[in-house]
Amino acid sequence: MAKWLPVFLFGSVAALIHGTSIWRYATKADLELYPKRLQAYNRLTGQKDGGNPRAGQYLRLIEYVSRLGLPETFVVISGSNEECGGSDWMGFTLGGRAFLLDVMLIENRTGAPVTIDELLGAEIAASTLRPLTGSDAPDDQAASILLKRTLRPGQRLVVPIRILARATSYEQRTPNILQNAVELYRSVRAAPAGHVFTEQLDGLDGRNFTLRKTKESFGAPSLPTQADFVYGPELKVSGMRVDGERAVFEGRSANFLNMTAEQRAGSCPILYVKDAASSDWLRIGKVLHEARTQSRRMTQRVVLTGLRTSFRLAEEELETAFIEDIALVIVRYDGSRIALVPPSGFAADSGPKILTMSDYLDISFELPPEINAKDIVRTELSVTGYYTRYADDLLLTARSATPILRKLAPVAAKGR
Repeated sequence: MAKWLPVFLFGSVAALIHGTSIWRYATKADLELYPKRLQAYNRLTGQKDGGNPRAGQYLRLIEYVSRLGLPETFVVISGSNEECGGSDWMGFTLGGRAFLLDVMLIENRTGAPVTIDELLGAEIAASTLRPLTGSDAPDDQAASILLKRTLRPGQRLVVPIRILARATSYEQRTPNILQNAVELYRSVRAAPAGHVFTEQLDGLDGRNFTLRKTKESFGAPSLPTQADFVYGPELKVSGMRVDGERAVFEGRSANFLNMTAEQRAGSCPILYVKDAASSDWLRIGKVLHEARTQSRRMTQRVVLTGLRTSFRLAEEELETAFIEDIALVIVRYDGSRIALVPPSGFAADSGPKILTMSDYLDISFELPPEINAKDIVRTELSVTGYYTRYADDLLLTARSATPILRKLAPVAAKGR
């Protein structure tokens, strides 16, 4: 069995156990046994269904392209406790890849016909899945790739270069996440030998339970390698011969457009909490995960240890988040509960706060002067709202967008 490796996800000393995410590279056996393991997981957790309904199609694709060998780092499996508070069980994700067709566009911008005699470079006749290496063949190793096409003025020729399996961002690869995890690990290693870390958690059924983990059982944090791969035949083009004249490329255009309309389980906004001591923003995780589209709007409660009054909601995906309300309750050790006054921007008639990709919203609650922070055992934050994915919007407006996409097509193909 492959070893699971850790990376601290929540970035909090108070959540070292519950907040640890684990990962490892998938093997052929993992892909083959996925359906059976999914069924077993659903039986164990009491779920009637689970997993992405399109996972079967994706697995068949991976099995096909890796039929001659699965590179060790190609697929990542990760597991983490539900950040959104949706389950008492650890959830697992099979990391995906975006399959793209890499192309080169040749355009005749002269006023007369030109003939592309040949491309200069290397032609790789392979059926394997392999890491992406240098894009262009060295000039002194350039071979002839026969083409022989005549282009009229203004005419374009698209040449497929390769099928690229692009690495998708590992979910926990956020700014400074590994650095924060290393700092947390130092605090673990600084504990006395044999020290047992404990955490109290509230279950969904109302029961409280305790997690325990010894100092020596913590592993050093790490993140998986996420390199791009190539599948099948590939052209590495360094130049071409036009009307008998040799032309060597000095570089490629960086123009690249990747528009994909896809059906996914969805992501959601990310919640951060401000650390009072360092003023750093610590990543707590996803919120409103199930609230994809307005019809599925929801209120979600996030429970944090100790007193927390400053929060950030960030939209880090191709989505639009609609945050309708924020509420905060602090709980004393004696069990008494105090609802703090919401920020002025969240009045009942103020309308939702709208976050598009790369936007964030900072929210701070004022602590009444008579409240002693040391008396607070936990903080309960409630977030109400929903989100929509750009891909869904693209699907809904595909017909009206068609004329625009046609105008963009000549530009989108340049370079890649």
